[in-house]
Amino acid sequence: MGFFQGKTSKQTARVKKLLGLALSRLAIARRPRLARRSIYRSDVGQLLSLGYLHRALLRAERVIEEDNMLQAFDIIELCCKRLVEHAAHLDKPRECGEEIREAAAGIMFAARWCGDLPELQVARTILEDKFGSDMAVIAKEGTSIVDPMLVWKLSGDKTNMELKKKVTKEIAVENSFMVDFSELQLQKWRDGGRHRVRSGATAGDGGWRKNGGRDGGLDGGRDGGLEGGRDGGREGGLRRATAALRRATAGSKAGARAGSGGRRRRSGGRRRARRRARGRAPAGDGGAPAGDGGLAQERK
Repeated sequence: MGFFQGKTSKQTARVKKLLGLALSRLAIARRPRLARRSIYRSDVGQLLSLGYLHRALLRAERVIEEDNMLQAFDIIELCCKRLVEHAAHLDKPRECGEEIREAAAGIMFAARWCGDLPELQVARTILEDKFGSDMAVIAKEGTSIVDPMLVWKLSGDKTNMELKKKVTKEIAVENSFMVDFSELQLQKWRDGGRHRVRSGATAGDGGWRKNGGRDGGLDGGRDGGLEGGRDGGREGGLRRATAALRRATAGSKAGARAGSGGRRRRSGGRRRARRRARGRAPAGDGGAPAGDGGLAQERK
C-alpha cells in the first residue's frame, strides 16, 4: 500500500509542477492574442468608417474568437491555481470537494482546445488516471460539473449573427459611428436579386421558378444572345477574312505560275525565231554564188 501511496504522491507532484508551468505559459500566450484582438477591433472600426458593414461583421468573428479564448484563459488560470493550492487533496480523489472536482474537469476539458498550453495534455492524462474513466467521459463531453462558461468560450458558435452585431455595435460606439443593420437586410435582398438574375441568365427555365427570376432570365438571355451574336459575328468575320486571305494567296500563286509560264513561252518563241533565222542564212549565202555564176554566163 505504501508503494501505491508513493506513486500517487509522485503523480500529484508532477501535476502540481505541470499546472505551475501552465500558469507561467498563460502570461506568454495572452500577449499575441491581445495584440490580434486589438488589430481586429481596429479593422472593424476602419471597415465601418468605409461603409463596409458586411465585411465588418465578418471581421467581428475574429474579435469574438480572441475574446473567447482570453476569457477561457482566465477560467483556466483559476482552475490551475485551485488545483495547485489544494494539490494534497488529489492524493484522495474520492474525498475531493466539488470545487476541486470542477477544477480538475475544467483542466481535462480545456486540454483538448488549448494548443497554446501543452502542459495541460500531460496533466489531463494524470487527472484521468486519478479520477477514473467516468470523470474523463464527463470532462470530454463538457457536461455536468464542467464550468458551462468555459465550455461556451472554447466550443461555442463564434458565427452567431446576434453576437457579431453586438460586438460590431460596441466597436461602432467606441469610434462614434452609427450602425444601421437594416442596411444589411437590404444588401442581402439585393444580393439575392443579383443571384436570381445570374441564375436566369445561365438557365432561362430556372428564372421562371423564383419571384423576379423571370425578368432576370429574359434580360440575361437577351444579353447573352447579344454577346453571343457579337462573338459569333466576330468569329465568323475572322473566318471569312482568313478564307479570303487564303484565296488571295492562292490567286497570287496561280498568277505567278501563269506569268512564269508566259515568260517561258516567250523565251521559247525567241529561241525558235533565232534558230529559224540561222537556218535561212546558209541558203542565202549559197544563192549568192549561184547568182554570180549566172552573171558570168551572161557575160560570155
